[in-house]
Amino acid sequence: MIWTTGFLFASLFLGEVFDFYDRVWWWDLALHGTSAVGFGLIGFIFIFMLFEADRYAAPAISVSFFAVCFAISIGTVWEIVEYGMDQLFGLNMQRTGLDDTMGDLMLNFLGAVIAGATGFLYLKGRETGALSGLIGEFVRLNRRLHARARERRRRK
Repeated sequence: MIWTTGFLFASLFLGEVFDFYDRVWWWDLALHGTSAVGFGLIGFIFIFMLFEADRYAAPAISVSFFAVCFAISIGTVWEIVEYGMDQLFGLNMQRTGLDDTMGDLMLNFLGAVIAGATGFLYLKGRETGALSGLIGEFVRLNRRLHARARERRRRK
């Protein structure tokens, strides 16, 4: 929740109201990179939850690959939205057109790979840094959900 609130504040309030998108050259790049990492972690958690937080239910590389693909897909859809808004409503969301879009897509890819690598390392038991700590914290706080699912399977 804190990350989402901070991201919305940075993009909407600082970016649009205080014109950081034009005044700070790297603002858009930073937001695209961090959102890709966030969506990559969400994709990782999603597939990880499907396997009920069992580190050995699916190959680590498969779970991480899904996280990367999920983040890249979300970033690509956002670029399509930017293009559509510019075309339909005459906005300037793409700022410099193709250069902006390609830079954003490359940052989406980089952020997605960072999240996928973090998830991979977590599954391999080599938790490093704050991002894998977030995954570990999420799993720790949601252990009861996994235990219930396993119990239902045993009863069947």
